[in-house]
Amino acid sequence: MVIWMKVKNLLLAVRSALSSALTEVKVITEFPDRQQDLPLKQPIISVGVFSVVIESGTDAVNISAGNSPMAVTVRLSICVPKTDEGIKCTELVDQSINVMAGFLSQYSIGDVNVGQTRYSSALGALNTNIDLKFNIGNAF
Repeated sequence: MVIWMKVKNLLLAVRSALSSALTEVKVITEFPDRQQDLPLKQPIISVGVFSVVIESGTDAVNISAGNSPMAVTVRLSICVPKTDEGIKCTELVDQSINVMAGFLSQYSIGDVNVGQTRYSSALGALNTNIDLKFNIGNAF
């Protein structure tokens, strides 16, 4: 239960930071079957969990202390209306990474991976994903 509370709090913090900084963008928490108006009328960033990895303690001190490092990869899926063209995705990637840099005082960010900008016929929009790996000190 503690693990998922940490993951939930991280997602809420990411969503809140993006919403505050990027006022022209609708920021939502991703979950299956979330319905959006199509075609998109404004940029959307969905915030979701891509993966959670919990490592077991590797030595007697870590195991006795219950120390199990956790890494949470958060996926930001940036979608912009087709009429905005790819440059808007690039701008939002840059702005989102700058917002996430503010998290360095709270979390260690291990990796940042940015995918290609692609057209999604299902959304009628351009889409770019950013995967941010947050290293959480202890899972428990």
